[in-house]
Amino acid sequence: MRNCPVTLLITLLPALLLANPAADVLAVTGGKRVRVVWMQNQDWHGKDWAGDGQYNKLVAFDTHDRGERYVLAATNSYRKPLLTHDADRIVFTNDVNWDYRDGNAYVVNWDGTGIRRIAAGFAVCTWKSPANHLDYVYIMRGNASVYRMQIDDTTDQALVYNLNTIVGTTSPHVRAYFQVSADGTHAADQFGGWPNVGLAVLPNVSYALFPTGGCEITMTRDNSCRVMHRNTDHFSVTVYDSGSVSSPSHRINLTGIGLTHDIDMPRWTNDNSFITMCAYGKEVSDNNDHNHAQIYLGKVSERGQCGAEAIPGAADHRRPGAGHEHRHDCPVAQRRRDLARG
Repeated sequence: MRNCPVTLLITLLPALLLANPAADVLAVTGGKRVRVVWMQNQDWHGKDWAGDGQYNKLVAFDTHDRGERYVLAATNSYRKPLLTHDADRIVFTNDVNWDYRDGNAYVVNWDGTGIRRIAAGFAVCTWKSPANHLDYVYIMRGNASVYRMQIDDTTDQALVYNLNTIVGTTSPHVRAYFQVSADGTHAADQFGGWPNVGLAVLPNVSYALFPTGGCEITMTRDNSCRVMHRNTDHFSVTVYDSGSVSSPSHRINLTGIGLTHDIDMPRWTNDNSFITMCAYGKEVSDNNDHNHAQIYLGKVSERGQCGAEAIPGAADHRRPGAGHEHRHDCPVAQRRRDLARG
């Protein structure tokens, strides 16, 4: 394994003190539009750090329209919000029992209108079919079965994976990271449960595990199957170059952002040059660390190195529970023609 020679350096400014956060983000992306969505905890209610209770709001940030705002301001469960391919809709799961077994997936327009239920289960990723150009959602049921179904016509559905456990029965709160390649032939997740991270060939062909253990795996949204996962130290990530568990890997240190504690939910955006994540400013053992979580945008070079970038003007609201378990999903542009495919 090679260490990335440049740490991820991200400007640490209090989000609410930024005079023009959209301008700061656009300076990072070279003017490409950015949309981000996350859930924001409104209070501390025991185990609700995972968003299973009805104490969250659905929040979005857009560099070209109104900045940060509530999409759905009524407190409820909005677990793992996901943007559709063109970032014009948001898919989330209402799951108040923390077990992935009796949740329901919903879709809502970017402007907060048109909310409706899609199907029972936990929404784990969205996908646009290269064949018919329609939007699909992958929904997990139980702790192992993943189905692909069209968002606007759920009769168009298929079982794509049930080879082994994804969410452990003894730790049902373990998150579901299932994410597919652009052509739908590969998926990344924690196959067999934590701390396994691996790649699967779909539908239901095979899976293999990476030699490094970790969590919060994410995959680029093209067909390169470049994978990144958080390491067990919670301060770094490992990146694998291609769709093979034996491909070269790079360890990237994330402590260069200036925080000395947890980073959470690193994710590739729709543009492979950028990642998003959230991070905390206090000890993880202190419940109040969730009060000061912020969302960050990082730029990755062509060599897999990371450069100094900026934060969106979003997330740190200085209230109990704000920002944790964001499930941010950040296309760098709204329309496909704007996306810089890696």
